[in-house]
Amino acid sequence: MSSLFGISKILSDIHQILRSNLRNQALFRKSEEKPATPYIILRATRDDYDPVLKIMHEIYYKEEPTFNALGIEKNALLDEDTMKMMAEGVTMVCCPKSSISMRRAIC
Repeated sequence: MSSLFGISKILSDIHQILRSNLRNQALFRKSEEKPATPYIILRATRDDYDPVLKIMHEIYYKEEPTFNALGIEKNALLDEDTMKMMAEGVTMVCCPKSSISMRRAIC
């Protein structure tokens, strides 16, 4: 009877080893290459402040649930806070790779 339990234990160990090997192979399996994007993401510079604020006023503040529910509209305090965040490097913008040296476009 004990030999049956020994064989069962061996089979169980082999099963666990095979499962862990399959899991490791799945982790290191090469996935399909994604097509390269024509954009690059950069930190916002001072040149980007006005376009970012414009987008925030036109799109974000109108659609953001908290601002919408409280009836908060654009004001100097929001602009100041947004500009402070941009100065700290929190805001990212994207621009076409082909025009990095030219004027940057906000996505």
